[in-house]
Amino acid sequence: MGACNVHWVRAALRLFSCDEESLLSSRFPCRKRRRALEGSLPGRLPLGNLPPEVLHAVVLCFRRGDLQSLAICAAVSRTFLGLCEPLLRRFFVCRGCGCHLLHPKQLATRMASSGVFEDGPALVLSHSGSLPEIAEVPCDAGVTEPPRQREVRRLIKAYYNKALPQTRDFWESKLHMAKVCHTHRLHCNSCSLYLGSKLQLLLDAENTLLLTTICGPYLQEMDKDGPCAADGIGLILHCSGARRQKGRIPSPCGQALCSADSVLSRHHCWRPPGSSVEGAWYINEFLPGSVDVGQPSPRNLAQGSMETADVTCRACGGYVGWKFAKDLEGSRNVHQVGRFGLCCSSIQELTEARQGQKVRGEGEESYDSDSATSAATSSLQLGSNRYMSSFDDVGQVIMGCKAEEVGRRWDRREEDSVQRELDRLFNAGLHKRWRIRVKSRKEFWNDEEKLKFTAIEMTPIDLLQDGKLKFQEVCQSLAAMESR
Repeated sequence: MGACNVHWVRAALRLFSCDEESLLSSRFPCRKRRRALEGSLPGRLPLGNLPPEVLHAVVLCFRRGDLQSLAICAAVSRTFLGLCEPLLRRFFVCRGCGCHLLHPKQLATRMASSGVFEDGPALVLSHSGSLPEIAEVPCDAGVTEPPRQREVRRLIKAYYNKALPQTRDFWESKLHMAKVCHTHRLHCNSCSLYLGSKLQLLLDAENTLLLTTICGPYLQEMDKDGPCAADGIGLILHCSGARRQKGRIPSPCGQALCSADSVLSRHHCWRPPGSSVEGAWYINEFLPGSVDVGQPSPRNLAQGSMETADVTCRACGGYVGWKFAKDLEGSRNVHQVGRFGLCCSSIQELTEARQGQKVRGEGEESYDSDSATSAATSSLQLGSNRYMSSFDDVGQVIMGCKAEEVGRRWDRREEDSVQRELDRLFNAGLHKRWRIRVKSRKEFWNDEEKLKFTAIEMTPIDLLQDGKLKFQEVCQSLAAMESR
């Protein structure tokens, strides 16, 4: 076989994504001859440019089994290409404006709970590739954030343990003395919303570590069919008509305000004009055309001085929330600028849930009200100290009553009789045997990978009944042996 035929063989193998080295080795067992042929190969050409006589010669180079393997590889490749196409075409967009920001391959890792951002976990970007839709704003020289030094060090340590394990021993000894600086803030080029920051860890005068991080909830992963995550997608929050200024009073408004996947946090509070302090949700944005934003004015908030603007429903004119317009304390609250707050009393779904009405449409889920829910942590005997979390229905099985009843007793725990009832409730689930169905997932805690267990079903074991059943089985087995 000539060198030309070897070249066409390699072209065919490249087309079918096969291992050309193994097949080439089988056809040319002599290592010296194979190396000489490989060194004399001309430039690569596509298989479609081959003349028919050369294609015939290429086919003759293979055994029947080789051709069968190539055909199977080609069929599998075409099948998997169609299945993997949605994954290959995924991308991340800004939740505020929908602008395409980056591709999943530009992510180095995803941290489940880093503590770097207040609004959610961090996404660590790789240093390769440009991000044209993300603007970098230089921070002031020497800007540091002492409260988050520890979290940033933990994040960088976990990242470089994966990315650069060969240099871990060099910088790990200096990590506890390093200082964290924010060199750049990252903003969306389209809507100017804050996305994340570039971090610089100063180990000493000569060595620094760099990390580009983005807050995960600020982005949404999409493919050609729409959002990838199903949680909250398609669920719309509507105006309840609280503080209505137009139309029939009182009556629900029903104006669509925002989508459920726009909610960043549900643990906030706000004082609407003319009302008392109430719970509020922190969201990315309202739906276009659903609200009107007033003129901003300075206010002293719990997180510092900021300019905020009142937000009213365009349909009923009622106050529904506010907008963080400007940070008056440098860059302390820059992550909130341009985002909004939504008062819980203005959410129709929450108002109806509190009134005990069923809020479930076709293909939709109802939202939980602010009533108490049960959450318990149990110790398991699995050979080591492991713990299992249980919520709601499972917690009700453990406690023997609903979480609301426990909450009412807890509010009156100063009374002796109520305290005895609480002791009885909390002791009821101790040292009992249960049949448990659990689910587990891996999480990182203090740079260690651990399994987190959550109970999804619990059934108490009746020891007396269980003993009777086992005794009956033993008797049946003995009777069967005697009958033989």
